[in-house]
Amino acid sequence: MLDISLIKDLRQFLQEARQKGYASGATGKKMKDGCCRFRHKKGKFVYVDTYAGSNPFMGQEVILYEGKRIWMIQYYGGVSDNYILGDWPLLSGRSFIKQVYAFLRKALLVGTVLTKKGESDFSSGMRGPNYFNANGFVYVDRTVPNSNLAVFRGAERIRVASSGKLVYELVYHGGLLAD
Repeated sequence: MLDISLIKDLRQFLQEARQKGYASGATGKKMKDGCCRFRHKKGKFVYVDTYAGSNPFMGQEVILYEGKRIWMIQYYGGVSDNYILGDWPLLSGRSFIKQVYAFLRKALLVGTVLTKKGESDFSSGMRGPNYFNANGFVYVDRTVPNSNLAVFRGAERIRVASSGKLVYELVYHGGLLAD
């Protein structure tokens, strides 16, 4: 198991790396196998986020420390095809999906909740804030009880603010890796 000071550094690095990846609006590097990849390095930490597909999509984030994998999350999700465009009368299906993903990036840029010490608190949400409301959407990220950076699973959801209609869902799980 990692020592407590390394876990604190891991939390801060993960938050920073995510904000420089997909959430930033940047386009991931297209790989030969069709996947997209974001990579961020700082000191002895390396973050790699690799995903395939667009709607739905699946991927994983891996953090390496001194060249060894120490943490991982896997995720799967997308915009529901059951949404009713009556909530968004001026948008076609493709435009609606783009708006949902643009909102998702905003929520992910907010990041996870910070504790009084300024550290990311992953006990209630692993990918973004517990709750974020803007642009007609509501984002919620919840982990199962007793989740933390070492072991977790949960889901993030986006609903239309005016109707509460679920339009996006992503499920995830992961944690620290043993040698």
